[in-house]
This record gives sequence, structure tokens and C-alpha cells, in this order.
Amino acid sequence: MGTEPQTLAGVTELAVATEPRAFLVIHIEGAGSRVVDLPEGVDVTFGRSRGATISLDHEKVSRMHSRVRRTGDAIEVEDLGSRNGTRVNGDKIGAARRIESGDELSIGPILAIVGVSSGLRRTSPILDAEAGELRLAAEVDRSVRYHRPVTLALMRITSDAVLESIARTLRPMDVIAEDAGDDYLLILPELSRPDGAAAIQRALELARASNQPATASTALCPDDGTSVDVLMSQLRRGLRTGKLPRAETSVPAAPIAVEPAMQRVFTLVERIADTTMTCL
Repeated sequence: MGTEPQTLAGVTELAVATEPRAFLVIHIEGAGSRVVDLPEGVDVTFGRSRGATISLDHEKVSRMHSRVRRTGDAIEVEDLGSRNGTRVNGDKIGAARRIESGDELSIGPILAIVGVSSGLRRTSPILDAEAGELRLAAEVDRSVRYHRPVTLALMRITSDAVLESIARTLRPMDVIAEDAGDDYLLILPELSRPDGAAAIQRALELARASNQPATASTALCPDDGTSVDVLMSQLRRGLRTGKLPRAETSVPAAPIAVEPAMQRVFTLVERIADTTMTCL
């Protein structure tokens, strides 16, 4: 079955009608990453025991540390009386807790990110291009005015189910909006370059876990630009060329221009710097 977009006042609701797939993206320090499916009614366990689904001999991991179980639309994690505890999004849990797509589980050195490929009977709002432009302009203005970081990403996603899954991993303050074709703009306020890169990487891993192609380019406001035009130009160029974002240590601090006339000068300089010109 397909996906039917329903548009209301600048928001597209993706109503996904495919069979849901739930999974965990597992990161282990020094051991890489892998994807573990969450079948209906089957426990996925973590511990030092060889009988655990995710077995790791580590001092911070108990013999049978915790388990994750999916029952219908519900996914729950439960600590099994471990010495060091299990955390959900940084909070130590006591009893079993319901978790959703995008939640992060910490079991010693193990980080597990919950993923759902088709929303499990839920929908997420995706801003249309016009609403996305308005939000982007507001966030860029706030970033420049108060010199606060905003990570931006332009992602090329061909699957509505993957887009839905990524949308559910975002924080309430984050935004995902249509751009053009299969391109979508992510606006992640208050995320530095490393934190923003990590968030985008998690989104890409959700796509790869569903065997769907996805690419992304990133930019950081105000370091990489102080206007919507300059930032979007960088994002589109990065998506086209596949050029990786610059390392944070090599990015000079952006000038802060409070006076409107000087702000326009800096914006013009940024545009000129992004074009090919003949010097006489």
C-alpha cells in the first residue's frame, strides 16, 4: 500500500499505510554500529551473558542488563536489576518504560537508537516549502542576532517511510520542511557543528537501516553564513558535490554586524565570495 499526503495550512501529514518495521541502531564504543530488528513479541536483551542478544563483556554491563520488547505498536525497555542502570535519553529508568522512534538507550558503553520505518500508525507534520522558508528566516535572524548556533541540513530522501521515521527522531524545537523534489530541509536550533553532524548521521543511519538511499549536506549558522541565501547556496552545493562540511577548528568566527547597513555589506560579501569573478 502507498502513502497519501494530506496538506493543511502549510503542513503535510504523511499517512503511512505500509507494514511497520521497528529496529535498534546499536553503537558500541570501539566496535562500530549495527542494526537489530525488533520482531513482534520477541525480547532483545543486553548483557555480558553469551545468551544476550547484544552481548558485551564490559565492567559497566551486568550479566543480563536490560531488554527491549515490541508488542503491537508499543515498544518498551526494562532494566533487569543491573548495577549501573539503563538510561533513556539520559534519564535513569526504574520500571519498564515505553519508548518511541528517536529515543536513545544507554547501557554502559552501548548506545541504542530506536527506529521505526513507517510510523506505527502515527503521522508527523512536515512543513511545506513556504512555511519552511519562513521558519528558516526566523532561525537565521535569531542566530545572527544572539550569536547562537543553528545546524542546517539538506537531505535527499526518496522514501516517505524513511522521511516519516526521521521526522519522529527530531526534538520538539526542530523542523523538517520540503525544499524541492526529494530534498528536505532540517533546521536544528542550538546544535553546534559536532552535535549537528551527529544528529544528521543518526538520520542517515535510519535510512540505511531501511535499505533506502539518503544523502545530506550541512551548514552552521552563523559560522558558515549569516543570510538564508548564502546558507542555502552552501547546502545545495554540498548536496550536489558531496563535499563534506568543514571541520570546526578551521571555521573562522563570523563577523557580528548589528547595524543594518553593515549587515547588508557582510551579506553581499558572502554572496560575492560564493561566485566566480575575474580580478583585474
